Amino acid sequence: MDNAPCHNQAAAFSNMKLVRLPPNCSSMLQPMDQDEQRIMKVTADILMAIRLVKKAWVSVHPQVLINAFMKAGFKSTLIQPVMQPPEDKCDLIKDFSH
Repeated sequence: MDNAPCHNQAAAFSNMKLVRLPPNCSSMLQPMDQDEQRIMKVTADILMAIRLVKKAWVSVHPQVLINAFMKAGFKSTLIQPVMQPPEDKCDLIKDFSH
């Protein structure tokens, strides 16, 4: 058993012998801590961070960004609406052919 705080009060069983691992060596003695679990933990942490950032960014209202730029000294007259891209020529051809 490793030395996790929750394992300090492990129940004693008469048909088992409890052996504690030395501190800070579980990655050397427990095969799943060496590669598979470590990779999974790193991947899960990165994926979780990406999802949290995406969720936070999506929740930002455009007016918040405009206010931030105005507070930084940009004039509201410099902020212009984004123009829509021109229609794709293929779309025009499709419309014409129907």
